[in-house]
Amino acid sequence: MVKVEYACASEIETLHLSTNIDIAKLFPGPIIGAVFSPNPLTLNIKSDGSGFENASSTLQLSTNIPSKVLTDISYTITLTENRTQCFDMSNTGPVEQVDFVETFLEDQSLKIGQSIHIPDFTNSSDTNKSSSHLLSFHFKGFDEVVTRHQPDYCSGKISLDIGVDI
Repeated sequence: MVKVEYACASEIETLHLSTNIDIAKLFPGPIIGAVFSPNPLTLNIKSDGSGFENASSTLQLSTNIPSKVLTDISYTITLTENRTQCFDMSNTGPVEQVDFVETFLEDQSLKIGQSIHIPDFTNSSDTNKSSSHLLSFHFKGFDEVVTRHQPDYCSGKISLDIGVDI
């Protein structure tokens, strides 16, 4: 009988790996669509003729962020502009109306410069994340419209900034 003995010396080497992932480069411009529905918004006059009825529109957001890859991607919606101008019968130029429209996002009042934080997109398809949000608009009465002469018509603009926290 032959007895063989082996002796091995072993060395353990550790390779440390690290990487930095710049999500902004991975998903440049993650918001690829922001659509209001309906747009334009047609206003109805209250039955007593005192002003406009409250109105609403749905903000539909679409992204290029994969649904299955990333979870809990928060974002903010900021009201950046809420402007109304009214013109009178003498056509002497527009008169800015102060706070003529009060804007609500999902029943939360939204003032210029104010942001509402959303913890994640609400809809996830098989492909990319998306969300829908109800915007409501409440209007001052016609008796609060300020013009130099008899009011003729008004126009307005509301702008939102959507920022994804990645």
